Amino acid sequence: MIAVLALPFVAYRLIARTTWLERLVARMASRRFSALPYLQSSAAGDRGPRPVPFPVSLAVLTLAAAALIIAAASGALAMTIDFHGRVSTSVGMVVSAVGMLVALASLVVHWASSQVRWRQLKYELMAGGWGLLIMGAVLDISAEAQISGMTLEVREFGSVAIPIAWQSAASLLGVPALFLVLGIATHAAARRMASREAGYRRTLRLHRWITPLGKLAVLLFIIPVHLLFAVVSYTAAAAISSASELTLLVYIFMRFELKRALWAHPILYLRSFHNDAALSAFARIVAPVAARYGVLIGLVHAAQPRHVLQGQVATLDRGGFVEASDEEWRAWVKRSLAACQFVVIDVSALTGNVAWELQAALDAVGPARALVMEHREPPGEATEQSPCRLYYSNDRKRRRTARRALDRWFSAAAGS
Repeated sequence: MIAVLALPFVAYRLIARTTWLERLVARMASRRFSALPYLQSSAAGDRGPRPVPFPVSLAVLTLAAAALIIAAASGALAMTIDFHGRVSTSVGMVVSAVGMLVALASLVVHWASSQVRWRQLKYELMAGGWGLLIMGAVLDISAEAQISGMTLEVREFGSVAIPIAWQSAASLLGVPALFLVLGIATHAAARRMASREAGYRRTLRLHRWITPLGKLAVLLFIIPVHLLFAVVSYTAAAAISSASELTLLVYIFMRFELKRALWAHPILYLRSFHNDAALSAFARIVAPVAARYGVLIGLVHAAQPRHVLQGQVATLDRGGFVEASDEEWRAWVKRSLAACQFVVIDVSALTGNVAWELQAALDAVGPARALVMEHREPPGEATEQSPCRLYYSNDRKRRRTARRALDRWFSAAAGS
């Protein structure tokens, strides 16, 4: 019972705070791939729009459904009914377990590297894993529908096995069909929204709306499977879990398309690599707020690698940070400034390089879209000076005040 009651806290840690496992994966990946610096040619991070965003996952799900239908037609698939009348399929459990492993692999890719070149692989794994989870649930539901109305004699504490009809297994084709419909619909909606006047503001508004939806769906997926199964009923847990799986699948498709549009106009974060105060401010102030207004990009360095900068940032709030050499970082900043929508720069450690970045930012985007942050004790309030300036402190109460001020600045600068 104590373990069941602790699940909401575990879920909160997974989606709102980083975990020791995430830091370990990120640190190991940083060491292994530190010899592969990546300098993208532009701030936009896609090779171009695709009507079907996850073609590999769609092909795998279609082949898996076809293989299961053929196996059911040959009599190789069976369901088990216990003396309580509960139906289970070993194949469904295996498919769901594989889906969970694939989804976890996408999290490892997300933790290991926030570079944009891994974005397609990450979403392919996440969408494919969730598709397999839904496929396992659909197989169980189809098996229950097959025996509805049948009278079965099952001994007490015993069970009986019945072959799964191929007509029941044919319902699995609905999963790749759902993938195809969701892909085409979200892609068309994103393109139509971006082509209209004020398309960026509409995209940003929808992105801000679905961000808490993803966290809520994660909570509904993690908690009911165990909590309601142990406390209330298996039926309620299964129903809410299935609803959360579908909600998360829609969220994955929408997030992919919206993030692809927002990558064209990211939020650039600049600071000194030797500024220790900026580490806590980035994780507790900048990243949680900026993630609701777009894609956060920036540079990392050997003095402040990726796993150190994003070590305390929530999983869903991660940005796209790349490593550039001492000879190339100015060129990267200039290219990013030409495409970015907002600039947030921390001048707590005002070195010569930070002063150059500040002037370049003001020249590129103007004072209205450049926010200057500075660590100060005691902190002041955000002012309307030009450029805008926000003073912050690492005190918990004052961090909360700084987050609210930063949110107001983003909202005013975005015109929403």
